[in-house]
Amino acid sequence: MTVLVTGAGGFVGQGLVGYLARTRPDEPLHVCDLTAPPSAGSVTGHALDVTDRRAVSALVDKLRPDLVIHAAALTRTAPEDRLAVFDVNMTGSLNVLQSANATGVARIIVASSSGIYADTPAKLRREDDPLDVTNAYAASKSAAEAIAATYGGYAVRIGPVYGPNETARPSRPRISAVGRLHDHLRRQMPIMICGGAITRDWTHVDDIAAGIDALARSPAPRHHVYNLSAGQPFSLLNVAAEFARHGLIVQETDDPTQADIIQRPQDARPPLSLDRLRTDTDFAPHHTLETGIAAVISSSL
Repeated sequence: MTVLVTGAGGFVGQGLVGYLARTRPDEPLHVCDLTAPPSAGSVTGHALDVTDRRAVSALVDKLRPDLVIHAAALTRTAPEDRLAVFDVNMTGSLNVLQSANATGVARIIVASSSGIYADTPAKLRREDDPLDVTNAYAASKSAAEAIAATYGGYAVRIGPVYGPNETARPSRPRISAVGRLHDHLRRQMPIMICGGAITRDWTHVDDIAAGIDALARSPAPRHHVYNLSAGQPFSLLNVAAEFARHGLIVQETDDPTQADIIQRPQDARPPLSLDRLRTDTDFAPHHTLETGIAAVISSSL
């Protein structure tokens, strides 16, 4: 199987490429971003702007991949970034999906986000739950999902992700709470947190990659949208405790002005239901919070 991954220079994209290169070393893996990622082994890097329809069409037509995983995206939320967000997340998706469909690509997967769900009291978020598309990022991702369905592809709503090599990038300027905890541990600096009880379904990037890979190889997916995360909630305190096991000094405060990490009630996310993905692919997350955080820390030693 020949695979093409867009957005390979991003955080999730890098994790996906690393996972596929390790687990599928005999399959040609073509990866692209605005700057060509490095080529090595089965991986070949290409420079590609997904908003350039002709360039996208030419690359897909040249490579003739069996699988396209479209992970290129902008997560910026500032009002002045709205046009760029729609251009990359919506128009870029249309360019990739249309070119892949025209070339006869067998399987197309678009990386979406659990951030498009509306705030509801549900204990689990299911794919049919209401969406909140009142901001540019969520609206553009919802549009990308609709484009995927139109062209016979599949969308994967990804929960909060952590993993190695998390750095600020133009496409993803904010570092996650897990990434900031890891940074303080590396620098041997104490950290102050506020909102320790706030929960999210933090998921190791390898589990995200494994879930996407499982969907890519499923013989007959029955839905066009799938949730993908750890499937269970972890509080900020749960996460911080794992870093404390490895030597990080963690303190709590009720004063946001004194905190290095602030989690507010609106930052909480109910875990995603994985019923669809489990039923259609037999996928289950491999990492517990303990093993996932340990893997992140060991990667930087």
